[in-house]
Amino acid sequence: MCAGMPLTRRDIIAASGAAGVLAVTAGLTYGRRQIPTRSRLPNFVVIYVDDMGYADISCFGAPLTRTPVLDGMAARGMRLTSFYAGNPVCTPSRASMMTGMWAPRVNLPDVLGPDASDGLSYTQETLIPAYLKEAGYTSGIFGKWHLGTPNTYHPFQYGFDRWYGIPWSNDQWPVPIYDDEEIVRTIEGPSDNQDSLTREFTEKAVEFIDMHANEPFFLYLATSQPHGPIASEFHGRSAGGAYGDSVEEIDFHVGRLLAALDRNGLRDNTCVIFTSDNGPSWQDSGDSGPFLGRKFETYEGGMRAPCIVEWPEMMRRKGLAYEHPASVVDLLPTFCEAANVPINTQRTYDGTSILQALQSGRPVETKPVAYYRINSLNAMRFGRWKVHVRRVLNPPTPGRVGWSATAEMPQLFDLSVDEGECYDLSEHQPDLTQQLVRRLQDFDAALQADRARRYG
Repeated sequence: MCAGMPLTRRDIIAASGAAGVLAVTAGLTYGRRQIPTRSRLPNFVVIYVDDMGYADISCFGAPLTRTPVLDGMAARGMRLTSFYAGNPVCTPSRASMMTGMWAPRVNLPDVLGPDASDGLSYTQETLIPAYLKEAGYTSGIFGKWHLGTPNTYHPFQYGFDRWYGIPWSNDQWPVPIYDDEEIVRTIEGPSDNQDSLTREFTEKAVEFIDMHANEPFFLYLATSQPHGPIASEFHGRSAGGAYGDSVEEIDFHVGRLLAALDRNGLRDNTCVIFTSDNGPSWQDSGDSGPFLGRKFETYEGGMRAPCIVEWPEMMRRKGLAYEHPASVVDLLPTFCEAANVPINTQRTYDGTSILQALQSGRPVETKPVAYYRINSLNAMRFGRWKVHVRRVLNPPTPGRVGWSATAEMPQLFDLSVDEGECYDLSEHQPDLTQQLVRRLQDFDAALQADRARRYG
């Protein structure tokens, strides 16, 4: 391709399949895992999309959307098929990912609006970029923040060094677009065009890679799509309608990001993770696949997220489907182990490092998955078993008659054979059901006590 010519979709897909430039490995060996020296610290890229359903990607079963770049990542890396968002809505899900803890533990249990006075505490909590900074990392966020208003809770206060993006969801108007600490323009309302945002966020992320190619970095690309209002520069390209246009545009721009890693010889030593902050919305399109429920709900469709990981130097096996439970709360301990950064042992973390699982494909026992909605622990997953004690009314229907959040509860499902949560086994397994209900209650009581000690 001639210098100065724009990248085409074919160029991006070709680049996304490249092996990258091989680098000489340096470091110490600890067991079977290499402990990196500073010159060989891995880079971390998290692509966190908004309101994408489990089955909105081709390799997760999408019937209408085409996602060749993400499919290529899965073929070369790993699909995590039992991967969970931190919450069924956006703010607490992002808080969980960044802290390694379920959102009520860090006192951020629900969605923040533009006028919110609270946010994620930067005095109480240490986020991924702050931990990695101890090892010399530079961190950038490109896209949606949504952990507090920037005048009080700016990403720079949590260890980030660069931000280009929006402070909250793309439908919480007005939506300012920040370039570090400066507002460069504002989306005033639904009539304002926001089609270019996915491209803009990606272009700034690519600039960040080019600028920091010679030092370890953490890059967080948090698209505002396919959260409604649906907006895309790929109008009319997808058989999946406007929503499919948005998904396919995201796929294309993931390819641009991978191409930037290849161009800088960073692909092999970079962990790239793609996932979603929660299930698909009721208001827009989106496919939760075989799972019951959608955004807001604590049935599987609200929190089971598509997840793809590619990390050539670390992964021994390609094209693996990892079926064991894992979650966004596992990312912080995983990154810290890979970068050889100790985490605060005085803090209770809900996540577990899955580094060995990424390396070998063998199961790592993680902690139970907690399905919180606001401060209510509605369900927990313990291995194959999931117990429900409460449900969410979805779509929200004020004044609905005859509905109860706790009717027919508790429920017990065996997710190993019933991922759609169709067959309640609580009457057949009463002792197990009560045992798991008690474990859920004990877990929640301990978490709430921990939160109260720190936040009052």
